[in-house]
Amino acid sequence: MQRMDASLRAAIGLTVVCATFAASSAHAAPWDKPGYALTFQDEFDGTSLDTGKWVRRYKWGEAVINNELQAYVDSAFALNNGTLSIVGKKQSGQYAGQSMSYTSGVICSVHEQTYGYFEARLKMPKGKGIWPAFWLLGAVGTTGVNEIDIQEFLGHQPNKIYMTLHWGTDYGSGHQSDESEYTGPDFSADFHTYGLEWTASKITWTIDGTERKSYSGPGVPQVPMYVILNLAIGGGWPGSPDSTTPFPANYDIDYVRAYQPGASDAGAGGAAGSGGAAGNGASAGSGGGNAGTAGASSGGNSAGGNGGAAGNGASVGSGGGTNTGGAPAKPSASDDSGCGCRIVGAPTAPISWLALAGLVALRRRRARSA
Repeated sequence: MQRMDASLRAAIGLTVVCATFAASSAHAAPWDKPGYALTFQDEFDGTSLDTGKWVRRYKWGEAVINNELQAYVDSAFALNNGTLSIVGKKQSGQYAGQSMSYTSGVICSVHEQTYGYFEARLKMPKGKGIWPAFWLLGAVGTTGVNEIDIQEFLGHQPNKIYMTLHWGTDYGSGHQSDESEYTGPDFSADFHTYGLEWTASKITWTIDGTERKSYSGPGVPQVPMYVILNLAIGGGWPGSPDSTTPFPANYDIDYVRAYQPGASDAGAGGAAGSGGAAGNGASAGSGGGNAGTAGASSGGNSAGGNGGAAGNGASVGSGGGTNTGGAPAKPSASDDSGCGCRIVGAPTAPISWLALAGLVALRRRRARSA
């Protein structure tokens, strides 16, 4: 009888160990983040860009801005071994009714959310005139300036990353910004992880898990935002490519993920679980609810339901801009909008020209010498 009890105890102990190991393994997915629920994810494991997750144009429309030299084209994307490359080439392309000297790409997430944690693992392209960026922008229709630049990089400064918050009533005289730069290794030599924690009162930037900037003053966005990754070529800030600039130029993206605070996903593996319900209550001018909080699932990662599509509407003011503590933007002589950048050609989407004039005056698009 004592022997049986010992065997039973051993069996129970083994069961507990196995259960503990299984529970630990369930949280071993590479995208798991303790205390957070995954709301958006693209590991780029397919053979083509998932257009159910990404739009291959700016959501606010199409226009040549800031004297940039690239045409954003649908063919500027390559997927290989789980990596998306936005490929910049020295070749002619059509964009906004204009013939441009280079082609490149931009992607905007369909997903939008208010607050949370955003992360991407990226490798920068090197060379004069090369300008990749990973950033958040307020949903189309939200008023005022709502922009967080998680990572900006100039190809001729391979060991420097720029991190910036923009806020204010408009992108003209009401525009303010808070910028920091981090000098580290050659960011074009390997992949690095860029993260952003955004709450109602504070924003924290991280590079490879280490905090590099924090902001808790006025202007923290309170509206739904979406992810943008783009590779600009030329423009007032990086200048034009020269004979030393290598082409094609690849902005390599290993993954992009977004989270909301909450219980971690229970599942392991790549299969998606059941999503949470779409959020109730539309944000002003957005025309739809925010994405719902992710529901727990077993055996897979769950994602929140899709929110309604953002609506067009409120315009953003124009006017030549001056960053707080910085030099004023340098408007083009051919630009009558006063927004500090050049607009050539008409947008292909039905958007407000005032909104476009404001949006194209983004500080990342400012005329600036580096």
